[in-house]
Amino acid sequence: MRSPRTAARPAPAPHAAPHSPADRDAITVEIGYALLTGAVLAGLAFAAVSTAAALLPLPGAVAGALSYGGGVASVGIFLVRVVLVLHRFGREPARPGLRDRLRVRRAGRAGR
Repeated sequence: MRSPRTAARPAPAPHAAPHSPADRDAITVEIGYALLTGAVLAGLAFAAVSTAAALLPLPGAVAGALSYGGGVASVGIFLVRVVLVLHRFGREPARPGLRDRLRVRRAGRAGR
């Protein structure tokens, strides 16, 4: 005889529902936004450090170290920006669309 805990287990729910075309478009736009803003910020950071290294009368080793440091900083800034934007997008609650509003109305009518 089976124990009550294992006798009637519901089937596991699918991990994620398929995305609608609007959801896929929103994800694509958000990824593009994250990559573009990350690249712009990384480019600005690298340009600021490299310009300082080029304009100031510094020894070759120091100028090289500043250029290297600017490259490392720009990669870090790019990665942090992309991760933060995509993480924020993943945590935002879904905005109710027309289908969601209709579903809520139908559910309210069914309870009457």
